Amino acid sequence: MALGVAEGGVGFGGFCGGVGPLYYVPTLDTWFMLSGPTRRGHTMTRLSDGRVLLAGGETNPNCPQGPTVLVNVYDPGTRTWSSGPPLPMGLSEHAAVLLEDGRLLVAGGGNRAFLFDPGSDGWSEVGTMSVVRYGAALELLPGGDALIAGGSGSSALTERFHPQSQVWSPGGTLGQVRSQPALTPACG
Repeated sequence: MALGVAEGGVGFGGFCGGVGPLYYVPTLDTWFMLSGPTRRGHTMTRLSDGRVLLAGGETNPNCPQGPTVLVNVYDPGTRTWSSGPPLPMGLSEHAAVLLEDGRLLVAGGGNRAFLFDPGSDGWSEVGTMSVVRYGAALELLPGGDALIAGGSGSSALTERFHPQSQVWSPGGTLGQVRSQPALTPACG
């Protein structure tokens, strides 16, 4: 899983066997190894303030292992990792998206969802989805809602998260089950 980290660079995580995250600097066309947590099945999301939050996954360097509650935060300014507030429950193969208000929605790895508020540095549960999802895709929609779709163990039903009311509602049907899908905002 890749993400923008700082100055146009890209961070990459999701490794087993004791290999930590990588960081790509486009101006040098070079990848660098970052010391830091070794995970797979986690999410890495750039927060509004530029920090990167690594949530959940499996921590055994030889993988697999059960889901973890561990959260780590990378500060690209100091190039250091610190511990973050633990997830309310262990998650792996979940998805995450930054909402318009700066909160982070983490959903899947089961059928539960949580919001991380960087201002209070805390998590809150925001309801249960109607479908269990592992490896689903989660994307921000125009207007601020989030859409989750697909994933192992799921149906063809998609679901929408409404940040203001913090509830889930049906989001339409894909036509068939999609495992490990990808969503992207439409152009134009």
